[in-house]
Amino acid sequence: MENNKTPFVMLMVTCGSVDEAETIARQLLTAQLIACAKRIPIQAMFLWRGAVDQAQEVLLCMETVQDHCTAIDATIRTIHSYDTYVLVGIPIIYVSDQAARWLQESVKR
Repeated sequence: MENNKTPFVMLMVTCGSVDEAETIARQLLTAQLIACAKRIPIQAMFLWRGAVDQAQEVLLCMETVQDHCTAIDATIRTIHSYDTYVLVGIPIIYVSDQAARWLQESVKR
């Protein structure tokens, strides 16, 4: 895509395990809410209830369209093991033409 504005977004959420990340990704892929999910093992450090904590987690990165963010959040809420999970979205300002076509074709409209 030539312009600097696309309808695409990269969503990220940390999960407590590989199995949880896979369950979330499969459900979102099956529902055609995302086109792709990448699972990355991470060591997270964060403030929790006034103290510094850390955990082995899995970062789930998902490619989708902005219109699906609310539905994705609602789906994750029904699956995720954390009471407080952080789902963030980053606008994708550039994507190759081939990838843009694939993303558009992969998610339901």
